[in-house]
Amino acid sequence: MKLWLSVLSLAFVAAATLLPTQAAVATAAAERRQYYSTEEKIGRWQHYPEKKAYGINYYFKVRKTDTEYRKHYAYYFPARGKYVYYKSTETGKVWGRCPLNPTKDNPYQILEPDSQKEKVDDLDEKKFIPLKPMTEVMMLIDGKPKKTTLSGPMPPIPGADDDEQIDPPPPPPSE
Repeated sequence: MKLWLSVLSLAFVAAATLLPTQAAVATAAAERRQYYSTEEKIGRWQHYPEKKAYGINYYFKVRKTDTEYRKHYAYYFPARGKYVYYKSTETGKVWGRCPLNPTKDNPYQILEPDSQKEKVDDLDEKKFIPLKPMTEVMMLIDGKPKKTTLSGPMPPIPGADDDEQIDPPPPPPSE
């Protein structure tokens, strides 16, 4: 009987570790307002050799009470330096970039709506605005430009009407 229970316990543990990873991602993210994920694992970057980049999805709830997540893309291009670029799924444009280690001295950098482009290669490096304390920028809130004062080092969650900032992305793979 003891041997049978040991075998049954071992089988249960083995089965639990082989559960589909999408279910694990959904469960782990259920209580969070924001998280980074591929379809398979929270915090894991996906390699895009054709773009010479790594990508990860950024999921967020605009309001704490929302039940549905929205999604933006985050891309890391090793050849472009130490930034992760954020692209809106709603506009199809890159709207900012995050240093790999954001701090108040090295904060997130945002692009105002008229400087946003679809491709990272088309961005004007001079148009990025570092989010130092009390930085005033135009941001899209509910699809409309709105002048907003930000404190950095990270911007607010896209479209949010509170001050909760975006969590920095997980470290991308090193090449």
